[in-house]
Amino acid sequence: MPPAPSTAPVPPAFNPLLGAGLVLANMLLLYWYLFYYEVSENDKTFYVPVLATALAAQWALLAAGSAQPWRKWFWVAAGLSGAAAGLAWVGYFWLLAFARGFNQ
Repeated sequence: MPPAPSTAPVPPAFNPLLGAGLVLANMLLLYWYLFYYEVSENDKTFYVPVLATALAAQWALLAAGSAQPWRKWFWVAAGLSGAAAGLAWVGYFWLLAFARGFNQ
C-alpha cells in the first residue's frame, strides 16, 4: 500500500508578503489613530515608544507563524524594531526624568 499523501496545505508564496503588508498597514492605521487629532507634545513623545513596541510585537508574531526562509527576515525585522523600541523607551524615560520643562 502506498504511503498516505501529506494532508498539510502548501501555503501560497504570497502569504509572507501579505503578512508583512498587513503589519505595515496596521501600523499606519495605528499611527493615524494616535496622531490624527491634535495632541500635546507629551502625548506625542509617549506614542513613539508605544508605536515602536507594537511594531516589534507584530513582526515577532509574524515571524513565529511563518515558514522558512521568510521567518529569519521577519525575526531580523522584529529584532531591529525591538531595539528601536528599547531605545525609544529609554529616551522617553530620560526625558521624563531629566529634561527641563517636560510634562508641563
